[in-house]
Order: sequence, then C-alpha cells, then structure tokens
Amino acid sequence: MTYLKIEDIQGEFGSIDYKGLDIDKFVAGSQLYAQDFNSVHVLTNENLEGWTLPKDVTIITKEEYDVYKANMPKPVEPLDWDAEIRALKATQKEQDEMIMSLLLGGL
Repeated sequence: MTYLKIEDIQGEFGSIDYKGLDIDKFVAGSQLYAQDFNSVHVLTNENLEGWTLPKDVTIITKEEYDVYKANMPKPVEPLDWDAEIRALKATQKEQDEMIMSLLLGGL
C-alpha cells in the first residue's frame, strides 16, 4: 500500500482528475480532500513500482498522512433543531412573563 498526495485534481468543469491512478484501488474512506477540493491525500493498493508519477502526484509517508488527517477541520455537528426551538420558546416565555409583570405592576 502507498500513501499519496495528489494535487491539482479539479478539472475545468468540476470533474476530478486523479492523474491516471485507478480509483478502484484506493482504500475506501482513506481520501482526505483539501478544503478547496483541489488536492487529496489517499491510500492506494495500486502497484506503482516502475511508474513515473506525474508531477502532481507525490508519495508520502503514513506519518505525513496522519499529520494531515489530524489537522483537518472537524465537521460541524448538525444542530438539534427541536432543542433549539424549545430553548427559543422558553426564552420567549420568560420575556413575555417579564413584560406582563412590568405592565401589570405599573397599573
């Protein structure tokens, strides 16, 4: 298995150019795409022995892959919309009660 960094992968119309590598040989789930989606770190089972790699493809170490993976931005957790709505309703209720007590207290 070989760890790779493939740069300049985005084509003119959004297509992905893996520089002639067989994506069926990529280890499923190992692709780490850059935020700008123009490079990828990946683990491949493809035998690259004897290949002359394109200038945009670099063999990297597992350590380099792991460091890149560790420094990737973490995905944002989706909001629990039901909890958000309950919190907003509770806040609105508190505000309504405060306003009512001020209005009734002033009479």
